Amino acid sequence: MLAMLKKTLPVDRLPACTLQGIKNPAVTTREIKSRVQHPPLPGHGPALLTSQTTSFYHAHRESKSLRPSPLHLNARPPSRPASSDAKAWADLNPPHSPQASSSVTPTDISRFQAILTSTNPSHVSARMGNDQASTMKPSCDASSAGGASAIPRSPSSAAGKLLLAPSGPDDENLLAPYTQDWTHKWKAPQCPAVLQPRTTEQVAGLLRHCYERDLHVVPQGGNTGLVGGGIPLANEVILSLANMNQIISFDAASGILVCEAGCVLEELDAWLRPHGYIMPLDLGAKGSCQIGGNVSTNAGGLRFLRYGSLHGSVLGLEVVLADGRVLDMLSTLRKDNTGLDLKQIFIGAEGTLGVITKVSLQVPPAPAAVQVALVGLESFEKVREMVMLSKRKLGEILSAMELVDAAAMDVVVGKAAWGLRNPLAGGSGANPPFPFYMLLETSGSGEAHDREKMEELLEAALEGGVVGDGTVAQDLAQAQEIWKLRELIPVAMEEEGRVHKFDVSLPLSAFYALVERTREALEEGGVVMGEGGGVRVVGYGHLGDSNLHLNVSVPREAPDPPEVSRVVSRVLPWVMEHKGSVSAEHGLGQLKKTYLLQTKSKEVVDVMRGMKKMLDPKGILNPGKFFPDDA
Repeated sequence: MLAMLKKTLPVDRLPACTLQGIKNPAVTTREIKSRVQHPPLPGHGPALLTSQTTSFYHAHRESKSLRPSPLHLNARPPSRPASSDAKAWADLNPPHSPQASSSVTPTDISRFQAILTSTNPSHVSARMGNDQASTMKPSCDASSAGGASAIPRSPSSAAGKLLLAPSGPDDENLLAPYTQDWTHKWKAPQCPAVLQPRTTEQVAGLLRHCYERDLHVVPQGGNTGLVGGGIPLANEVILSLANMNQIISFDAASGILVCEAGCVLEELDAWLRPHGYIMPLDLGAKGSCQIGGNVSTNAGGLRFLRYGSLHGSVLGLEVVLADGRVLDMLSTLRKDNTGLDLKQIFIGAEGTLGVITKVSLQVPPAPAAVQVALVGLESFEKVREMVMLSKRKLGEILSAMELVDAAAMDVVVGKAAWGLRNPLAGGSGANPPFPFYMLLETSGSGEAHDREKMEELLEAALEGGVVGDGTVAQDLAQAQEIWKLRELIPVAMEEEGRVHKFDVSLPLSAFYALVERTREALEEGGVVMGEGGGVRVVGYGHLGDSNLHLNVSVPREAPDPPEVSRVVSRVLPWVMEHKGSVSAEHGLGQLKKTYLLQTKSKEVVDVMRGMKKMLDPKGILNPGKFFPDDA
């Protein structure tokens, strides 16, 4: 049967992506480079995958797509409307800190400098033990992988760094990369200093001083968030973990990694690959985001379906509390039933309870075989059928199920300078587009076995009329090109204009209805849609864990039409009405903190508030984030 469906797809139908013409911030450029220059998995390459791509065709296409039931996005917004645009949100719900921060004085600056220049490298061996300290690497850069063991930092290299706000109009603003997020939607009105410690002792000393002086502190990782969680609201200082980027130990037998919070996710992944392991999470921002920030926001990403939440992967943490006390919970044990598992309360707390300085992780073995396929479907009902069929046919080797709608595919392929093409559009692009596309990935231990299972799935899907067409990557380069069609959607949307971004979880039955109803509500309000200066609405996301990314872009040079502001303000209330979550993987930050009271019971919020007051009585850590102002 498979032979009847096979058709050779030339390799040049998936041309290499170029970086020309991309004008996004550094974080997005690194996202692109991460796929273009990504090192192959151990065992991958031409020896693992062949040089052709199998394309599956199916002549019959259904004429009707699934229509959602009427949904009231045009209804009156609640008392606290939710706009994903920072300016609109500020107009509707002006943020404020629960308690004003003291002003930073020259004496404080002198004290910060003294703490940051203090050195004490012995803390590594004292806390970790001599065996672990002996395997410490200079950094989590991939170049150190497989090299000889290194000693801890020398005293001179353990000095931290202090960045100050410009004192005059002609001074260079060194704080700009820290006081504004990469989307340019969140910007600190004032920030006196950025503190960049290199040791836990320095973090503890800085927090102890800030606690005594009632100075508010915003912990910050790679600053790749979307909800303003790492940007000051007022006069807070920023505590950047970027220089705490050491790998402390790695046990190749057990796959347990211990590292500092400032290690960049992509660099950790690249460091692990020569050892036969990978990180349990993968994000579009992996080239800039840091593991401490990932843990603090409980980041999900592209490997969530296979490896689950960080609540399961994190074995231990080292956390510095607001008053400078250090909680050493840096366990490397998978089983430990002695007392409460306190590390869990810091995972996803967004730096409001303590500052994560070190992380112990259980990392998975790198898969020996990876299969990647792209299929086209005529309706979201068919998408749901394909989700069920994929789980049944692929079982434990299924590692990713990603959705890309036609609008999202059109935006990415439309960036001519990138050189990307839809492999299901035909050599000349003559094939009509599908309303929906699914990217499927398997990760297993046997190339032949896994390819056979993928082909069996596609045969069954074609014979059953679930998919209309499909293609399977035959080598690593083609697999990467297919992944770019999904991973570059956020970058492409940023080039379209200002983007209202929504990161939500919804039951699969209501997953795409939100996108359809958003489009309908805008059209009913007379909003010009599509290319040529109009508004774009795209839907994409992780089908394996029902995480939808809804993006609404508007022309950058003009203010939002009133109808756009009104419709997007109804998105998050609609999500709650349909039993979803307003935050799937990006946290609450400034943007969504109000919804904590609407999604959790008073009793639950009271317990959270009690933890905050116990661990941070003065409220100096990340004020105005996560917790609603009246909580």
